[in-house]
Amino acid sequence: MQASADAPCTVGNFGPGFDVLSLALAKRGDTVSLQTAEADSVSVRGAGADRVPTEWAKNCACATIDELRRRTGVRTPLAVMIDKGVPPGSGLGSSASSNAAAVRAFAKCFRLTLTARDAIMAAGAGEAVASGSAHHDDVAAALFGGLTIVGGTVDTVVRVRPPPIHLVVARPEVDLPTREMRKLIPDAFPRRDVVQNLSNVARIIAACHHQDGAMLCRALDDNLSRPYRAPKVPLFEEMRRAALDAGAVGFLLSGSGPATIAALPEGKDPVVVQMSLREAFAKADMQAEVFITRPAPEVHSPEIRLH
Repeated sequence: MQASADAPCTVGNFGPGFDVLSLALAKRGDTVSLQTAEADSVSVRGAGADRVPTEWAKNCACATIDELRRRTGVRTPLAVMIDKGVPPGSGLGSSASSNAAAVRAFAKCFRLTLTARDAIMAAGAGEAVASGSAHHDDVAAALFGGLTIVGGTVDTVVRVRPPPIHLVVARPEVDLPTREMRKLIPDAFPRRDVVQNLSNVARIIAACHHQDGAMLCRALDDNLSRPYRAPKVPLFEEMRRAALDAGAVGFLLSGSGPATIAALPEGKDPVVVQMSLREAFAKADMQAEVFITRPAPEVHSPEIRLH
């Protein structure tokens, strides 16, 4: 038996939504292929493959599979191949993409229908191996597409449809491990910063309801994680100024960085922002990938029941 599945890149901690909001991008992330075998094994190829563990116990996708085994009772040994579309430590949901793809491939391989909770909890177990904590924002977007809300005890995941917007992603060629970047976040914040973030999260949801791209882009400022993480990102302030001067309405870290996102509503030209960001990197003699994308549509997977 064999099966393959892929998952998109994601923007975790979307804007002010630390550990709560994540956005799937219309850009493929990782592909995971499974084949029944005599013993478990894992191999990795593609972007940043040399930085991904090939020891089963240390690989996040394998941790996801082990959690699925615990939840489903399926114990068949597997040969796992991970084709990396996005390197680890990029801020674009590299581990989440592997984990979500592993969930889908496992369900396809054994013809299972998983609950949303089992899918997210299994992928979260993989996140714990990758970054040291089982956060679920990135994996929710990688599994279900669109803009997802996680946390709390009532619903496993809530999915909303973002309005049409342009996203200009800038990924400098540096590695900022999520495990280390999470350590920068303090345990307590000033009340005014919490209130501002709550207001911005509410505005993002309202913007999705009204399909108002400009409102969403204006609500992406973050006072909780960005002030502590941005100083670790090369050229962050230079990129921010360049993007806003070129017409971007919002500018945010993608996940824990180093990737950043410039956001523009429909009607504005993302190519101008892309050229401005490329020029900023060229002036600093720094290698970076700068590309234009959009939010990914919702994913309707027969292997996973959302409700």
